[in-house]
Amino acid sequence: MVPPRPGGPRVTGTQWLTARTFGYSSLSAARVEATGRSAALSKAASALRESRAALATAEDRYTFVKTQYDDEMLTASVLADAATAAEAEAAASTRVLVQAMRPSGSPSQGVSPIDVYFGKGSDGALLDELSTVDRLNNISSDLDTLADRADRDNLRADAARSHAEQALAAAAELPLDEAREELAAAQQAVSAASAVLDSLRVASAAATSIVALPLVPTDDGRLSDQAWTAPGIGPITDGFGLRPDRPAGAGPFHYAIDIGTGCNAWIVAAAAGTVSASGPYGGLGNRVVIDHGDGITTTYAHIADGGLAVTPGQVVAAGEAIALSGSTGVSTGCHLHFEVALDGVRTDPLPFLAARGVSVG
Repeated sequence: MVPPRPGGPRVTGTQWLTARTFGYSSLSAARVEATGRSAALSKAASALRESRAALATAEDRYTFVKTQYDDEMLTASVLADAATAAEAEAAASTRVLVQAMRPSGSPSQGVSPIDVYFGKGSDGALLDELSTVDRLNNISSDLDTLADRADRDNLRADAARSHAEQALAAAAELPLDEAREELAAAQQAVSAASAVLDSLRVASAAATSIVALPLVPTDDGRLSDQAWTAPGIGPITDGFGLRPDRPAGAGPFHYAIDIGTGCNAWIVAAAAGTVSASGPYGGLGNRVVIDHGDGITTTYAHIADGGLAVTPGQVVAAGEAIALSGSTGVSTGCHLHFEVALDGVRTDPLPFLAARGVSVG
């Protein structure tokens, strides 16, 4: 077996012994297995992205339909209130009309204005109630006015009630239940895709300790011409993988190692590269991402507020100070959260750095 070239990644005696034990055929098989896992991870990640896109579409549709439904229900409520008020007004107009047509209760008891108009009752009573033809005409006109008002109020009440019922019918026709079911299905699809990806990542992490060491002697040389170094000084306080006990708000899988640097300690670039991101990022707090080329990136998180020393696009050298450690984001104390990703898939930083002759902790 040919030892690594000068300047390439350093390999320990244990790693060489492991490589001899596996042999070239085992190494090839390990590579095939690793490639298969990588392909499965990429496929699962793609499926998760697609399901999230579908979820976003379902959320937009549900929001749109729900807004329409709420608008129709509000319209129906307003119209129903208007119909109730119109019905009350129509009932009042009708009562006034009926009251006007009843006997007046004047000295000629039992004689209504209608009786007067049509000449019923005694002559004395008629003369007592109405002394002129003009008074008869006024009564007739008043009754006609009251009747017209009652008719209009009843028609308006009927129209308002009809409009309210139409608004309710329009709300009922909206596909709200269908949109809600689509949203629930999309949410379940995202959960399922996320579970598959997490499962594959767990399996990949479990296999890392077996595959990573045999592959070291036949490293493809990625970044082998550049020096690597520990990104921070301190003990390992949390490793890569599942963690049942975790801070509130943190996920069940830890895609990094935590280095107990303490507060305001310098964090350095693990290797030369270009800063692709520098700033706050959700639960990671303030973080820096460095692109080392050829699909390798490193992430440094929980950086102190005001502790960012680099900007996107800046070229840094291995060991160059890039930030001060802190406890921003989802964190329980000052430390460095350090990630390594290969072609977008995060991997355990410890064997990765060990393969390049770097010891951490």
